[in-house]
Formats: sequence, C-alpha cells, structure tokens
Amino acid sequence: MKDTLKLADFGKTLALVFFFLSLCWQGKEPDFLALAFRLLAFLFAALAFLYPSSLDEFYQLWMKLGEFLGHYVSLVLLFIIYFIFITPYSLLIKLFKNDLLDKAIDSKCDSYWLDFSPKKVSKNDFEKQF
Repeated sequence: MKDTLKLADFGKTLALVFFFLSLCWQGKEPDFLALAFRLLAFLFAALAFLYPSSLDEFYQLWMKLGEFLGHYVSLVLLFIIYFIFITPYSLLIKLFKNDLLDKAIDSKCDSYWLDFSPKKVSKNDFEKQF
C-alpha cells in the first residue's frame, strides 16, 4: 500500500509540474506546447488518482535519471569549484612564497617549539564550552 501511495504522490507532483509549465507557456510560441503540457498534466493526474501502479516503470526511470544526474552534476560542480577557487589561491600562495603552516626548515634554530603563555583557567570556562 505504501508503494501505491508513493506512486500516487509522484503522479500528482508531475501533474502539478506539467500544469505550471502549461501556465508559463501560455501565449508563447509554439502554442501546442502549452496544450501538450496540459494534456500531460491531465494524464498524470488521472493515472495518479485512478491507477497509480501504472506509474511504477516511469518512477523507476525517473529515479535512475535522478541518480545519474546527481552523481555527474556533483562531480562537475566539484571540479569547477576546485579550479575556480582552490587552484588560483594555491598559485597565489606559491607565487608570493608564503609558508602559512610554518613548515620551512631552519637549520639555525634549535627547536621548532612555539612558546605560548598559559591562560588562567577558571571554573566558569567549563560551563559554556561551545
């Protein structure tokens, strides 16, 4: 029964999407596209209310398309983000020879220990840690 409800919801959602597409396309060329969207909306609404199990194969194809697009779109977006943000930042750091992590080896120094002054800790510091 749960699968039937899921398929009915899927059909109703597609009916709404096609109906709104027909409203957006209303009055634009070609005119038959608005009519085609309305017919598709009516078809999916009728199937969702009368025979939702008929939408099973279409639902499976839709999910496979979603998985495919989700996988490859995320890869493309990560690739673009990497080459737009990370690569130029790295090139600028290398160009100006900044050692942000202080990893440069200094043969004159005895130790790489960084001195710090200890902070007095009170009981109130442990109450609201975050």
